[in-house]
Amino acid sequence: MTVLHCAARSGNPELVKYILTLYPTETERVHALNMKVQRRTVLQFAAHECIGAVLTGYPEHERLQALKKKNSARSTVLHDVAESIQSDREFVKNILDLLPEQQRPEAVKVRDAVGNTVLQIMDEETRESIVEWLSESESSGQKRSRDSALETEEVDVGQSDAKRQRPDDFVLK
Repeated sequence: MTVLHCAARSGNPELVKYILTLYPTETERVHALNMKVQRRTVLQFAAHECIGAVLTGYPEHERLQALKKKNSARSTVLHDVAESIQSDREFVKNILDLLPEQQRPEAVKVRDAVGNTVLQIMDEETRESIVEWLSESESSGQKRSRDSALETEEVDVGQSDAKRQRPDDFVLK
């Protein structure tokens, strides 16, 4: 077991962050984070308190892939969190908040070995809260995109509102 795996398992996020600073390059840090011990990455070994610290060790564009990696039971870190912390929606939001907005819905739609998404594993109250939060996030992102386009005058004035809206709005299936 590596020192980084042990630190992640310890529940001490400051220790994890410190160890990650010791890797001189991003490539070496990501390699260490992806190293498997007992068929699990550092993220999969991490105590809940350390998930955020481990996830921020990845470049933002690689975080979704890290979260989507399945363990030997063919579930993801988010599946494990959803099962073990049924009512802590803020914890789930904090993890999802480390992803770019457009990737958050994809993270909760990953299926485990029996076909359940992260959302399906959550208790109803948590699921409804997360879906609402994702929808609000997406709506504000659409508004920012539209506002930005209007500011730079890239929007065709004759284009209908229906065409400006994103066709694949977040829908739980």
